[in-house]
Amino acid sequence: MAFDGERYWVSSVDKTRARGVVFVLSSSFELLETIEVGDSTCFHPGGIDIAAGFVWLPSATYDVSGPTLVQRISIADGGLETIFSVDHHLGALCPMADSTIFSVDWGSRTLLLWSAEGELLAKKANPSHFVDWQDLQAVGEDLVACGGLARVQRSPASDLLWIGGLALVSTTTLEILSEVPFPGYSVSGLPATAEGFVLAEGASGLELTALPDGGFGPVSVWRQTG
Repeated sequence: MAFDGERYWVSSVDKTRARGVVFVLSSSFELLETIEVGDSTCFHPGGIDIAAGFVWLPSATYDVSGPTLVQRISIADGGLETIFSVDHHLGALCPMADSTIFSVDWGSRTLLLWSAEGELLAKKANPSHFVDWQDLQAVGEDLVACGGLARVQRSPASDLLWIGGLALVSTTTLEILSEVPFPGYSVSGLPATAEGFVLAEGASGLELTALPDGGFGPVSVWRQTG
């Protein structure tokens, strides 16, 4: 999920047709346009972000070992182009100010940094097993906010519990600078950070807009207080 200042962009999968799609929504979440992405093999678009007039996204297979098409959509005219492909499953990516692309693989177990041409510049095992990151957003020249979820079992006889969380990662060192649980839940019981999110400065501090239930489910907005 990403926001260009006027419209929201939401990546999704049409499982019936095996096609990846990006929904373009107004600021009040009315559907404006649907853009098909990926191809017949790489039809799972993951976490997306915006930079320099383009929405960047990974279109991967439903396969832990990839491959992935790294694509971008022009905000101006909706045109789609493939920039490069890699033999890795990229579950989410984020273009950075220095033209590098930060990404995570299936379950965010590995952090990967790419050049604009698709050269792998750095790779590091994710030191955290707190949550699996589903979406990424640049929040500084070399800082990325990462959001996701995990399932934990409190006791052998108990039901699984969903938990959500946010992390701040440096793309210079591929280190986690901060990591916190996120207490918000959707109406279905999923963590607010289960899928796409957008972080922005609101009137009283940070605001997190999220679409945790997928599809056209309810949009949640969480605001910082105090």
